[in-house]
Amino acid sequence: VLHDVNDMAALLAACDVACAAAGTTAWELACMGVPMALVQVAANQSVVVQAIVGSGAGISLGAAIDLGDGALQEGLRTLTCAPATQLAAWSAAGRALIDGQGAARIADALCAVDSLCAAESQSCAAAGLGRFCRIDGRCVARGAQSAAGRCDPDRDVWAWSAG
Repeated sequence: VLHDVNDMAALLAACDVACAAAGTTAWELACMGVPMALVQVAANQSVVVQAIVGSGAGISLGAAIDLGDGALQEGLRTLTCAPATQLAAWSAAGRALIDGQGAARIADALCAVDSLCAAESQSCAAAGLGRFCRIDGRCVARGAQSAAGRCDPDRDVWAWSAG
């Protein structure tokens, strides 16, 4: 059992398979293409288990509260003794499910809302001051106006970078 991992990507890149709780780590495993056996440790994780298993990226060991030694051993045996073709299929399904580009898509979606992001040369007022604008190729939320009348990303705590 690992806690407070400093470099999750490097750790997961070295894994052939993993057994994990069905939280955020499940999405990281999917993105890295690591076949997984998931344990639901909280009620809100049922949707994660359904998404991972439904996509073919891994298997479910069930809820932790119901998980006995026999079921745990059988699930881990299924994962670790799977033929290479099955492991490759789980890996490909995980990578197809999560591509790691979500933050960029969110920034792009924020910029696209009602065309509120203006071209870099437009002022925040023209872009809809109080919403979003594009400054030097970045989508940023409203901040204080600079002398040029543009959003100031250096003074804005709500800034996103699309790149």
